[in-house]
Amino acid sequence: MTAMTELNVTVGVPAGAIPLPINEAGDMTSWAESVARSRLPVDAPEGQLADFARMLLTCTAESRARGPKIMAMAFCPDPSAGELARIEVSDMAPSAEWPDLNLKQLGEFFAGPLQPHALLPPETTALELPAGPAVRVRQQFLTQLDEDQVGRVMETIVYVIRPPQTPAAVVLTVSWQALYYGRALTALAEKLAQTVQLG
Repeated sequence: MTAMTELNVTVGVPAGAIPLPINEAGDMTSWAESVARSRLPVDAPEGQLADFARMLLTCTAESRARGPKIMAMAFCPDPSAGELARIEVSDMAPSAEWPDLNLKQLGEFFAGPLQPHALLPPETTALELPAGPAVRVRQQFLTQLDEDQVGRVMETIVYVIRPPQTPAAVVLTVSWQALYYGRALTALAEKLAQTVQLG
C-alpha cells in the first residue's frame, strides 16, 4: 500500500535493518530467499534459510496490513534470532476532521483506545525534533490473543512529527515484543526520530 501524500521522507537505516518491499507488487519469495542467504551464515541449514525467508514475507504482509506506509524495515541485528523490532514510517494528510493535524489531537488519538488490551497507561511527551515539533506516544499492550485471552506483550513508540514546510504529518513507529531489549530499542527509536528528514 502506498503513502497518503507525496512527501519525500527519509530516515536513517540502522545496521541490521532490512527494508521491506511493502510497496512492490508480485511474488516476493525470491527476494526473501535472496535476503536470507545474504544475511545468514554461508553454512546455514536450508531449514533456517527457509524460516528466515518466511519471516521476511510475514513482516512485509503485516506492515502492508497496518495501512499505507512510506517505508518499513525489519530490524534483525542478529539474523539467526529473527526480527527484533519493526520500524515503520507513514504519513497523514489533513482531513475534514483534522484540517490542521494539531499535535495535541494527534497525541490524544495515538494514545487513545486504539489498543483495548493496554497493560500500562500510554506515555505522551511533546518534543522538538530536527524535522519539526512532535509528540511521542509509548504504549504496552497484549496482542495475538487466543480464545483464552492469552497473548503476547507488544511495546510501541510512535513519533508524530509536524514538519513546518508541509500541512501533512509524518509518523515513525518502532514496535517490538522482546521486552528484555526495551531500553536499547527505546534508544534506537530516539536516534531514528532524530534522523527523519523531508526531501
